[in-house]
Amino acid sequence: MRKFSPRSSLHLYVISLFFWGAGHVFADQTQEIEELKAAVRAMQQTITQLQGQVATLQEKQTQPTQPARTPESTPALKTPAATPLAALKEAVLPVSPAGTTQPASRMSQEEWSQTNQGLATIVRPRVFDDVPAGPQPRKVMESEHWAGFHELSDSGWWIHVGGLLMADLTFLNSERADTFGNSLNVWQSRLHVDLRKNSDLGPVRLYYEMGLYGDTRHLYAQVGGFTFGQTWSAFFDPSAAPDSLSNLSLGYRIAPQIRYTFPLESKHLQITAALESSYGESIYTFNPFRVGSLTSRLPSLILQARWEDTWGHIQLAGVARDLHYSADGDHADKDTYGYGISLTTALHLSRRDHLVAGAAFGNAIRQYLFNAYQPRNASSLNGNLDLMQSWSTFVGFQREWSAKTRSQVSWVHSSNEFSQDDNYVVPNNSDVLQANLIWMLNDQLSAGIEFQYDLSAYEVQTDEDRHSLRFSLMYRFF
Repeated sequence: MRKFSPRSSLHLYVISLFFWGAGHVFADQTQEIEELKAAVRAMQQTITQLQGQVATLQEKQTQPTQPARTPESTPALKTPAATPLAALKEAVLPVSPAGTTQPASRMSQEEWSQTNQGLATIVRPRVFDDVPAGPQPRKVMESEHWAGFHELSDSGWWIHVGGLLMADLTFLNSERADTFGNSLNVWQSRLHVDLRKNSDLGPVRLYYEMGLYGDTRHLYAQVGGFTFGQTWSAFFDPSAAPDSLSNLSLGYRIAPQIRYTFPLESKHLQITAALESSYGESIYTFNPFRVGSLTSRLPSLILQARWEDTWGHIQLAGVARDLHYSADGDHADKDTYGYGISLTTALHLSRRDHLVAGAAFGNAIRQYLFNAYQPRNASSLNGNLDLMQSWSTFVGFQREWSAKTRSQVSWVHSSNEFSQDDNYVVPNNSDVLQANLIWMLNDQLSAGIEFQYDLSAYEVQTDEDRHSLRFSLMYRFF
């Protein structure tokens, strides 16, 4: 039998020690792997919890604190659809530090220009804010900021009440009559109510303006491009009128009408068609026992094209009238047509210098130029009907000396003539020259002084010239 030597024992001991160490190391590595797996699972669980918390916070941030209004009950403001009710009310009715709701302040002239005229970045200040009283293009209705409006409960209607209180003290001198007098009145004062609401057809507007003696100046509805009621004639351009204390301009006709503004892609061009009523008209007659009448068989048709840009605007309008004359006697019934065309513009020469100008011409359109209720648009001599030819032109230059003071010089010329050269006809040519100075005492109160010179030339009688000096106080309220 072979005996183990000490060297063999040593070998056996080394081999045993190796296997023991290897087993111990393997056991330690297995434990570390399990510990790492447990740490990874814990990190995954933590990440999942953090993701849930982030999602919850994001959901809370996107939810409004109060229910958002529907499009039918909110004004057409430039706000995102998810804007909460509080933001909408702040835009229209700002909240004071004490927490009470106060009306929004009146828009500045430049803000009004940027919203109500769409493209204009320069605005011409005016005593009579006649432009907002008239129908507004659809693009303006959809983008306008309804500053100063109040919500009528939860009906979806928003209301704005405003007006102008104006007191005039005028001294007048007539050289032909050799008279000097004065007048103190407030007849140019007015009050308006403006209602707005959104609908499926777009913004809806109801507007009413009342004069001093309760007479209705404007009363119309506007929706979906249509305007129906009583307002400025489409033949007239209120935004080109001179800045006059006596509201002097080419036209100022207000008439019942139905008009439609066509939806165009161009932000510069606006096309409008209107049907307007015609008032009863009187006739010049050679034979006083043959009293005739001139009537309109159809409403007057007016087409208007307007181009707006940052430099100002230009407007072209035309009117067509279907007329009938009737009287007792021979050659008593006559059918004829009246027509007219006008071109007006307002140019911003600089931020403080503005030029306005316009001209109009036509037959039997005297009421479109001078706002006469019963104008004599025709004459009759032995049954022959003769329409009056009328034309008018104006030009005005305005200078803003500072933020508080401005002045304007303007000139208006008008002429009315029949083609027949008979002494019974009294053609009338007139020229009116104005110059004024206006102070803005604050945003609502202003004062002005204006000199006016009138020269009227007649065919068969002495010319007449008058001088007047007007002092005015104007307060725009609400």
